[in-house]
Amino acid sequence: MTIRRAAEIATRLRQDWRGLALGLAAGLAGLALNRLPLTVGWGVEFHLGALLPFLLLPRSLPGAVLAGLVAPLHLLVVWHHPMAWAIAALEIPLVATLRRRLASDLISADAIYWGAFGLPAAALAYHFLSGFQAVPAMLAALQQGLGSFFAVSLACLTAMLIQLGRNRPSALPPIRLRTAIGAIVSVVALSTGILILSVDARLYWRTLVDERVSGLLRVRERAGTTLLRLHDDALRITQSLIAAAADGTPTPEIAAEARRLLSRVVLTDAAGNVAWRWPETDVPDGTGIGKVAVPVERGTMRGTAVAELDRHAVAERLDQPARGETAVVLRDAAGTVLSDPGGVAGRIGDLDARCLTVGVDGEAGAELPDLRPMVAPLLSWTSPLFCSTEAVPAFPGLQVTATTAVTSIVERHHRAVLDTMLLVTAICGLGVMTAGFLSAATVRRIDLIREALSAGTGFRFAPRTESGIAEIRLLEADIGRLSQALEREAAEAAQMRRRMETIAAHTPIVVYILDLAGRDPAPPFVTRSIEPILGHPPEGALRPDWWTANLHPEDAPRVLSGLEHIADSGSFTDEFRLRGPDGTYRWVYHDLRLIDGPDGSPLEAVGVMIDITQRKHSETRLIETANLVALGEMSAAVAHELTQPLHVIGLAAENLLDQVATTAVVSERAVIKLRDMVEQAHRAADIVHRMRQLGRKEAEAPTPIRVGEALETALRPLYADLQAFGIALSLDGEGLSSRILGQPGLLEQVVINLVVNGRDAIYQRHADGKGLPEGEDRIEVLVTRRSAERRLSIRIRDTGTGLDPTVLRRAFEPFFTTKEIGKGLGLGLAICHGTVRDLGGSIEARNWQHGAEFEILLPLLDEGMSRAS
Repeated sequence: MTIRRAAEIATRLRQDWRGLALGLAAGLAGLALNRLPLTVGWGVEFHLGALLPFLLLPRSLPGAVLAGLVAPLHLLVVWHHPMAWAIAALEIPLVATLRRRLASDLISADAIYWGAFGLPAAALAYHFLSGFQAVPAMLAALQQGLGSFFAVSLACLTAMLIQLGRNRPSALPPIRLRTAIGAIVSVVALSTGILILSVDARLYWRTLVDERVSGLLRVRERAGTTLLRLHDDALRITQSLIAAAADGTPTPEIAAEARRLLSRVVLTDAAGNVAWRWPETDVPDGTGIGKVAVPVERGTMRGTAVAELDRHAVAERLDQPARGETAVVLRDAAGTVLSDPGGVAGRIGDLDARCLTVGVDGEAGAELPDLRPMVAPLLSWTSPLFCSTEAVPAFPGLQVTATTAVTSIVERHHRAVLDTMLLVTAICGLGVMTAGFLSAATVRRIDLIREALSAGTGFRFAPRTESGIAEIRLLEADIGRLSQALEREAAEAAQMRRRMETIAAHTPIVVYILDLAGRDPAPPFVTRSIEPILGHPPEGALRPDWWTANLHPEDAPRVLSGLEHIADSGSFTDEFRLRGPDGTYRWVYHDLRLIDGPDGSPLEAVGVMIDITQRKHSETRLIETANLVALGEMSAAVAHELTQPLHVIGLAAENLLDQVATTAVVSERAVIKLRDMVEQAHRAADIVHRMRQLGRKEAEAPTPIRVGEALETALRPLYADLQAFGIALSLDGEGLSSRILGQPGLLEQVVINLVVNGRDAIYQRHADGKGLPEGEDRIEVLVTRRSAERRLSIRIRDTGTGLDPTVLRRAFEPFFTTKEIGKGLGLGLAICHGTVRDLGGSIEARNWQHGAEFEILLPLLDEGMSRAS
């Protein structure tokens, strides 16, 4: 699964190479913009490059992820914060996943990301980075989270403004209402909160700084006063020591006071020679600081007494003005520390490098450098100091510096800023939640309106509660009135539709509508009367291919051309055949009229179809009747004209037969041929006689007929003709000796007609290239008795083409033929059918294994009648 998933991801990345290229460009541009942070307020910095990945997110997720990896690289390269970069890089893929899984908007998904993962991870990382200081870590995490959330909100707002400013539809997906409201509320709340935070933080910082600087100046002033007093005390004690030395040894009180304050006193004459010192033992250099010179005149000696102050005494006196975190440092002109009661210089090393100098007038100068817990290293200002330095007039070359630590006020300020930032975060979160609830309620109302409108013309809009927004309430009222009006109109339209459907269902007319808007005209509506009239269900008639699938092949080109040019002609009227589900064709009268749309262009056409199959059959029967009447008249005329020649031929053949019968020279074959001529002449005369009777509806009296003899007589002239074409003709069956009642010529005429049709079918099969091998073509005449039914079966079957199912249904119809024009009138089988019916029997057509088969069923002659005859 892992390999398959990796392959799917790789395939998706290859398909979205444009998005990846765009993401790389957006990431590099974002990295360049992120090097120029814009300070939104105290504690929050906004990076312009953070906008670009989120703007790319709706277009391409892989591209946005790549841009999100590249744009915040300044956190890793410049500030060396890998955890901050990781949190920023993971924001886009995790936010996209949350938005997809929770079906949420971008603002809510980003808020969930920072609340569940981003802020805890950032706080933990900054906690380690700041030396386990909770307040700076929380400030750094909130700063990054609020800045990123501000960027997301601005990205949503920017995308919305871009889409609002476009005249054409944008490829970007539309901004959801909840996202839009959340983005607006977030931007407004964060901007307002950050502005308040900035003003409050700066004022509070200035208050803390002013308070600490004022205390620092007071300490410095007290330190200067202390040094002045030390100078006066050193001067007084030195004078006392010199005066006591002139009288002898100093008193114990004066010596004790001198030991507490002075390191040593040296009296030198005008030549620089030491005349007296105190104490008498040598004191190492560097144990005293500051010098107090006292002029001395004793007798004739004039000199100068120089007293040095004891370091411990100076440190003890200087430590008294310092309070709390304030300390005093005494240094010489070179910056060498002479006295450091608080040990500040010993802890921080270079005092000047770590001091923020405060002017003599109390102004702190420029604002304190970056002490805030930003993305910059948090430990760069761990122990900064405020310093105020002043020269000591009493001790030339010395300067006193009062220092106070800034860490404490930074911590106080951090706590205050953290409280305000948490308040801003809470207000922003509350605003986003409120906006979410309001937008969700508004979206629900809009969804209700959309659901009602999507229900169609018969929708009913009646909300159970009223909206709290005035515009939506007015919109709902208008839609409610519209729904009531449409409901009434829909009811009236439904009633009218039911009436029209009832009328259409009981009218033998099919009405349909043809839509001309598309490329292929399709009927969107057809009345249900099409099923009882044409046999097609209404659903099937709505298919675009219904016409081409059911039109008769002979009518299809003409009808489709008329439908295609309906827009030009305006109407189309025709009569054609449509196939029903059972395969039969029905004649329809069709009339199609064009209806123009509002703009005058062809919109649709209304068509009417009427079943005229019975009318067509009636017309056909009338034509057939007229043909039969004409044929009867013609047959009577032909019969009249043929009767005399046939009579002459028959008499001549009989006379010739009588003459050759007495002549021994003539062969028996010639005699047989003459007898055939006589029989055929008589037979032709009988046929002509029957044709004359057909017109007069007169018939001869039936006589018993021996079936075998009648069939042999009918088939004898056909043997030679069929053998010449390789067709075997056979007569067989146990019913050849049976008798029937009828006219022999009628039965012979039917059999000959069926055998000739079988011959033509075999010819056609060979013409189609499907003939049987040589010697297998045959026509069989089989005669069997059906004693139980008292019927005689005569089956004539061939090895020809067989009969198509459509031909089988119409085989015995007059003037129906499958032969080419001029090769048949379509009367042969119809006459056979009528002749067999006159004989009291029936005829059926079917297919057998090798071709067609016709079966004639005739009633058997009763044995009693047969013997009587």
